[in-house]
Amino acid sequence: MVVTLKLLEPYDLRTLGHNSAPYLPRFRHLDGRRVALEAPIGDPVRSALTALGHVIVDERTVAFGGAQAIIHLPRGYAGGSDPRKDGLAAGY
Repeated sequence: MVVTLKLLEPYDLRTLGHNSAPYLPRFRHLDGRRVALEAPIGDPVRSALTALGHVIVDERTVAFGGAQAIIHLPRGYAGGSDPRKDGLAAGY
């Protein structure tokens, strides 16, 4: 939980919409205290995680997942998709 909170600290999730959220930098817990962080996650977060005993792994060696999001609107649906992966958001 501490890792997730530290990674999300720079972002105000209340202001992100379905189209913006998939653009956030990604992280992946590997095993034990090893985590991979995408490059946009800055030095303050990396330093804080390292101080907590986590090991930051080179992100270029790790596969990250993608994200798609769909939101129900009063007159239909809207979708957003992670531009770093193939795929799309679709609903009916």
